[in-house]
Amino acid sequence: MAKFQRFMCLNETGDADRGTLMSLFTTCGDTTRSAQACDTSTRLDSAKVKTLKDAGYSYVGRYLTNSKSGKLDKKMTTEEVKTILDGGLKIFPIYQTYGGEAAYYTAEQGNEDAISAVTATVNLGIIHIMQKTLLKV
Repeated sequence: MAKFQRFMCLNETGDADRGTLMSLFTTCGDTTRSAQACDTSTRLDSAKVKTLKDAGYSYVGRYLTNSKSGKLDKKMTTEEVKTILDGGLKIFPIYQTYGGEAAYYTAEQGNEDAISAVTATVNLGIIHIMQKTLLKV
């Protein structure tokens, strides 16, 4: 239990308390605890970045590509990457193209998706930014 709590950044009590159970049973976890990260399919401009920063967020998840069958234009742009970073937030990239049925998840499809995710990350300049950050550590 404590290992799961540590992984989920919960208080390590070793008990199946409310926060732990909510993190296990719901997709939103314990919405009453504070958070430093969020994700969105909405493109962020400087005003939205400032709102997130002012609300205490440090990290934002954004999509690398659009879904194959989706109607939303949710993928990041190079301008958005710059806006997010200039606004003081860090990015965690999200790759999702499809998830409608278990048959989609094959080794071949996994390889194709991995290549697409890395390609999108390189094209957005995120790989370069991540490498520079890692070299500072």
